[in-house]
Amino acid sequence: MEKELRNTVGAKGNYNSIPTSITSVASVVTMVEGLSITKTADKLVWADGELTYTIVITNDADQTYENVVVTDILNTTLVEFVDKSVTIDSVQATTGEYEYNDGTLTVNINDIVASESKTVTFKVTKKNI
Repeated sequence: MEKELRNTVGAKGNYNSIPTSITSVASVVTMVEGLSITKTADKLVWADGELTYTIVITNDADQTYENVVVTDILNTTLVEFVDKSVTIDSVQATTGEYEYNDGTLTVNINDIVASESKTVTFKVTKKNI
């Protein structure tokens, strides 16, 4: 049985002598024994060039995780998806394995057997805003 845990965090203070309040995007964790997903970026501070995202789906359960489809919604006001940049386990993904449409990247991974993981990477560039 899966459960969903949602959490946000906020902070108030002064920034450049201006009272400022910030709030995080909701962190949502699906609580399923043995399955996990993480997303990281290759840069903490990004000025120019490409940014590479890495998504790792891990199956530490004793059953196969079947028909896995990863969906990532990008902020298209800030970034542009780099076409043909998607890899699955370091192999360039074919157009049949992924689709990018209107800010949504969908990657078809198929199955992740017990005690294994799959890694998806893709790149974005910064929009000039």
